[in-house]
Amino acid sequence: MLSKIKNFLLDLNKGSPMVNSDFTEKRGSPRFSVSIPVNYVNSLTNEIACAHTHDISDTGISMITNYALPTENPIDFKLIMMDNGEEINLKGRVLWSKLAQENEFRCGIQLDDCQIKAIPLTLRAIKATLQ
Repeated sequence: MLSKIKNFLLDLNKGSPMVNSDFTEKRGSPRFSVSIPVNYVNSLTNEIACAHTHDISDTGISMITNYALPTENPIDFKLIMMDNGEEINLKGRVLWSKLAQENEFRCGIQLDDCQIKAIPLTLRAIKATLQ
């Protein structure tokens, strides 16, 4: 079962522009492409905003948002697990934010204190989408 999931995740990355022979991976922990709903407070409006993950690892998360997030700012956010509605509170720091397409930004967040275990969360998210 685990090997099927690994192959599924590897297949997701085959068309990725980040996968090429010139790219050198600098991350210390593997990332898993998975979409998990996220709630966070928009620092400009102080309103709760919705987003979703692009990928996750034990030490960081890449999110898709409707707004550019200020870099180097701390961020508090919640992952909303679709299997049971559990809210996982996380803290981190925005390392980068860039326009992905019109009205859609992708940002990289370094988590404080390595607060998550990416493999179990990825498996839960995949299982929830298959049900």
